[in-house]
This record gives sequence, structure tokens and C-alpha cells, in this order.
Amino acid sequence: VQMPEGGFWTFFTAFSGFVFAFAGQSIYEEMMSEMKQPRDFKKSLGVGMPTIAILYSLTSFVQYYYTGTNAKSFLLDHVPSDWRKTLVFSFMLVHMLISYTITSVVLSHVAHKRYFPRTAHVHGSAKARLHWFVCSTSVLAIAYVIANGVPFFDSLTGIIGALLLSPIAMVIPCVC
Repeated sequence: VQMPEGGFWTFFTAFSGFVFAFAGQSIYEEMMSEMKQPRDFKKSLGVGMPTIAILYSLTSFVQYYYTGTNAKSFLLDHVPSDWRKTLVFSFMLVHMLISYTITSVVLSHVAHKRYFPRTAHVHGSAKARLHWFVCSTSVLAIAYVIANGVPFFDSLTGIIGALLLSPIAMVIPCVC
């Protein structure tokens, strides 16, 4: 395997992005616990993961076909700055909102169980809804501050993906 131009850090960043994209199993159990029919999770996973792998591979092949070794590190930098870029970034926004919603529901539920255990499993009461609102709004506020307050956020997510998600998503399941 030849090291890409830019050396180790370029490779490290690319690899950590790949791991980050496929490291969803770190919250699969929490997602299943939130489902009405947890057994159906296998079906969604059986369709979702191959679809993601195919689409990511197809995107990579198409980018390499059109740009070769001139590929930019941010794929969307290849899109012309006109209505197409607006459309692509709109799709990216929807994707990020969906990803955030899935993760934030899990984190908010954990916070709800930790800080308001008496109402964590009560559905429909005004007090439980207020506690959920406090937890979910706090998760949103913390995510916003971290994403906008850390000037090296891209590098931070890269290092987190490489150092923490790799063992959680790929090593620990094999060991267990």
C-alpha cells in the first residue's frame, strides 16, 4: 500500500473519516431499546449497511473517475458555485439533521434517565415532557457550543473517530 501524497496525516484523516462513517454500532443497542419492535432493527441494518457501503463506494469511484489524483479533501468543493451547490448543501443539511436527531435522542434519553430517573419512563405527563425538553435542549446547546466554539472541530472529530470509534466499533465486537 502506497502512502498518499501528504503522508501519514492525510492517510490518518481519511481512514478516521471512513471509520466515523461506519461506526454506528456504538449506539445500536440504544437505538433498538427506543424502537417499538426491536426485532425489526435487523431488517433495517440488513438493508442500510449494504446500501451505505455501495453508495460510499460509488461516490468514491465517480469522484476518482472525474478527478483522479486531483481530488479535493472535501468532496463538495468539486461542485460548481451555483444552484447545484445550494441543492447539494441542502441535501447535506438534511443528512446532518437526521444523523443529529438519531444520536441526540439516544443522548437525551441517557441524560433523562440520569438526571430525572422518576420521569424517564413516564410517557405523556407534563413533568416528563418538561424534563425531556430540558435534556434534549441541553444536548443541542452543548453540541452547538462544541461545534462552533472549537476552532479545530474537523481535526477534533477526526482524532475522536480514529482513536475512540475504531476500538469501540471494530475491535471490541471482535474481542467479545
